[in-house]
Amino acid sequence: MKEFQNRNVVVTGGASGIGKGIVEAFAKEGANVVFADVNHKLGLLTQAEVSEKSRNQNVYFIEVDMRNTEDISGFIERANQRMPYVDVLVNNVGVNVKSGDILSHDLKDFEDAFHINVFSAIACIQGFLPSMQRRKKGAIVNIASTMGYGTSGFLSYSMTKEAFLP
Repeated sequence: MKEFQNRNVVVTGGASGIGKGIVEAFAKEGANVVFADVNHKLGLLTQAEVSEKSRNQNVYFIEVDMRNTEDISGFIERANQRMPYVDVLVNNVGVNVKSGDILSHDLKDFEDAFHINVFSAIACIQGFLPSMQRRKKGAIVNIASTMGYGTSGFLSYSMTKEAFLP
């Protein structure tokens, strides 16, 4: 028996990188996986690849712009239609909106970074936590980064990923 067989998992930022690896791992373990990403073409490709590679047909992609509150609400609604409850939520999405120091960023760069990297996680927690509370079980994983401790050239990313560090 696989550890996550028939468990319901939601992953943000799941079409590439670490997120894709997370989607692959859960799918391989037999989970029902819904993942979000802004890249439509890559999301569909990832869904097909992961489904084939894991022999798990319960992998679903939903296109979402994590800067947009309405998109996030729609994602939560669509995911909840696919799954009666969520066992695991992985808030993985993270982008470096712009490289450079503070003077090379305008306020919009920071707004986008905070919306994508922090506020979307809060919205997803608010959207998926109630089903966990009703069942009195579930797990929420917020992916941070050691870059949150600071690194040259990635100011907006570092500031936002620091929000999840202990």
